[in-house]
Amino acid sequence: MKKHRNVSILVVALLAGLAFWFVAKRFTAPSSTLAPTAPGTGSLVEPVTGENGEAAAAAITVTEALPSRGGSPVSAETPDEADLTEDEAWKERLLDLLRDDSYSDLELGRQLLTIVSDQQAPDWARAHAMTNALNFTDDENYGAEVKPLALRTDLPEVVNDAILEDLINRDPVVILPVAREFAAVAEHPLAGAIDAFVKEAEKADLP
Repeated sequence: MKKHRNVSILVVALLAGLAFWFVAKRFTAPSSTLAPTAPGTGSLVEPVTGENGEAAAAAITVTEALPSRGGSPVSAETPDEADLTEDEAWKERLLDLLRDDSYSDLELGRQLLTIVSDQQAPDWARAHAMTNALNFTDDENYGAEVKPLALRTDLPEVVNDAILEDLINRDPVVILPVAREFAAVAEHPLAGAIDAFVKEAEKADLP
């Protein structure tokens, strides 16, 4: 009888030990779920089990741009017209005109000439606009489109330089009547240079 009692006590002790081991194992096992991301870190931390059963953390960095409310990625550099300098603003205006395919060459030339006549525009912008306006204006339309502005005596020197270089490279037969008008305006800064051009053309028996 005493022998059976001892066996029973041994079995109960063995079962109690197994139960204790199972409970301890359950509460000390590593989790397999992803740990939460800390606000603003842009990464997720995933527990990884090492060779010795120890948990090691591996960071997965999120490199994609965060979408804006509209669903598009937020650009780190958003151009703001208010931040442009005066020169940058005029450059953008010129580029916008030159990129606009809705204008014909003649119409584009007219738009550029409005910048040339704008005394608020910097000299470099007016000269750039004049050079391009001349490129988009053919010989036949020069008299009607360019001449009224080009004959002004208050244009910046850099603008007059662009006018002179363009005029002497045009077809002398077509441009000579306009050149004579330039030469006749004694106070015009280009009068002397264009008068010399006219005389050379006349020596060549051009009409």
